[in-house]
Amino acid sequence: MQLNRLTETEISEIYHTHLIFDFPADEVKPLKRILQMLHDGIYFAFGLYENGVLRGYAFFVQGSGRAALLDYFAVVRGERGGGTGSRFLALLRSELKELDAVILESEAIDAAANEEQQSIRTRRIAFYLRNGVRKTGIRSVVFGVEYEILCMDCAAHAGSSDLRRSLEDIYHRMFYPEFADRASVLPDAPEKKLNTEGRKA
Repeated sequence: MQLNRLTETEISEIYHTHLIFDFPADEVKPLKRILQMLHDGIYFAFGLYENGVLRGYAFFVQGSGRAALLDYFAVVRGERGGGTGSRFLALLRSELKELDAVILESEAIDAAANEEQQSIRTRRIAFYLRNGVRKTGIRSVVFGVEYEILCMDCAAHAGSSDLRRSLEDIYHRMFYPEFADRASVLPDAPEKKLNTEGRKA
């Protein structure tokens, strides 16, 4: 399997053939916005190919520093469950070694609406953790959806404060000014104080 950097034409084709079916409608950006970011130099994408056949795709938003946000990541229908996703992530980590980190959003488990949704979110985060992605303790809200922020370290181990600044910068780049208040990084939860017996109150 090999990674190929995707052209505008290939991104458009994957968008119409796969992406709009692989993600919930409320998570799918207009293709026009994706291509605008591509033209602005803040968006890039890779396809995973085997013998010339697409097996998966990953779209990214580039921050102003050495971090990028994994905007979309998917293995194509019919190829899932066989380890392709794990191999894809490993190849991406190697390919993106000029970055300090890749930031990932995963829907918060404790914000799930029901048990089925909770199970899906739990499996998704478990997949990332098995493949060397780590939790950061950071959360964000984008258009009303709460996310746990994960990190795939590439060239360096990015600290929490650096990741927070990078994510805020990326959200600023991603959304038109009129939608700027619809994506935000949540403040850290306050530390619980110890009571007199040494337990958290």
